[in-house]
Amino acid sequence: MRYDIPISRPRFLRPAPGLALVTLVSIVIALALIPFALLSLHDATLASGGWGSSEISRQPAQPGVTQLVTSLPAASPATSPATPPVTSAIIIRTKGTVEVSLAGERREGLWRIVGSGFPLGEGDRVRTGRDSWAEIKLLRGLAPVGWIRLEPGAEFLLEAIREPTPASCVATSSPISATHAAPSEAAVTVPGAVFKTRLFLGRIYVKILRQLAPILSPAIEFEVATDAATVGVRGTLFSVCVSPSGITDVSVREGLVEVAAQGRSVFLGTGQEITVHPGMPPELPGPMSPEERKQWQGAEKWLDEIEGKFEEGAEVGGYGSPNGSADAGVGAGVDHVGINDVKQDPGAVAGKVSGKGSVKGERGRGDETKGG
Repeated sequence: MRYDIPISRPRFLRPAPGLALVTLVSIVIALALIPFALLSLHDATLASGGWGSSEISRQPAQPGVTQLVTSLPAASPATSPATPPVTSAIIIRTKGTVEVSLAGERREGLWRIVGSGFPLGEGDRVRTGRDSWAEIKLLRGLAPVGWIRLEPGAEFLLEAIREPTPASCVATSSPISATHAAPSEAAVTVPGAVFKTRLFLGRIYVKILRQLAPILSPAIEFEVATDAATVGVRGTLFSVCVSPSGITDVSVREGLVEVAAQGRSVFLGTGQEITVHPGMPPELPGPMSPEERKQWQGAEKWLDEIEGKFEEGAEVGGYGSPNGSADAGVGAGVDHVGINDVKQDPGAVAGKVSGKGSVKGERGRGDETKGG
């Protein structure tokens, strides 16, 4: 006779109900947590300075070498500006020997030869050699607000370049009062940003664009400091020249300029000129002298280019010394200007006179007259 005896496992060896389901859920949760663990490890590594983190560094500049420093720092949003500064100055064209002494290299007396495309910063000094010139463009973002042309033998300092503070964003009727310039400084104030400069020697031509919407655009300052006078404008075309003895000559091609020194202020209009001696108040301005008109004739081609004018057949001097021709600039209220029996129609604000005695009007297309 055969008996079947049932054999059962001990209770502790029996699988618990639903164990397979619990195990599967645990595996899924563990796999889901792996990406979060890797991300935490990555953040901790960056915070400790690992994995190729970089810092901003500037190498010592070498004379005659323009350096470009590119950095990718891991900075927080609080320290990283959302947009780059919009106020800038850059040398856009040069001829001959143009040198720059950077602010940080002033004590070493280092000067580097530069060309077009060289950016200028606060404290940078620019000088031009013999038969050399340089053109500087002033920008807010990508929009130009002015141009400065350094003639041969000039030495020029960019003292400050920055965005206006809230206190300076107020348009005033007196640019000189707004800048609080000392009597020994010359200041030119125009709308847009802050450009403070100083002219030690030589001649510069300055073209500042007029402000079309003063209510929508904050006021800016453009200062040219000399040892003799304070010059203030709002959108104009003028020239400042400093002689080796410190005498300052100011002439105005377009617009209105205020000149102040030793507590006295005078105004210059289109076609006027003034000379200020160090330590002396300015005298009343007078008409632009023939010598000064010849100096402006040397800048005619430059003015045509920055204003987008490329008239064919314009017989003017090149960049530098005039070619012996005279300038026939005409201001408001002037009937005509006669040079060698040549007269220009008042419709032309600025004309050119060639060696042949012909006159060509810039604006208003003045009539052309041949001299006898």
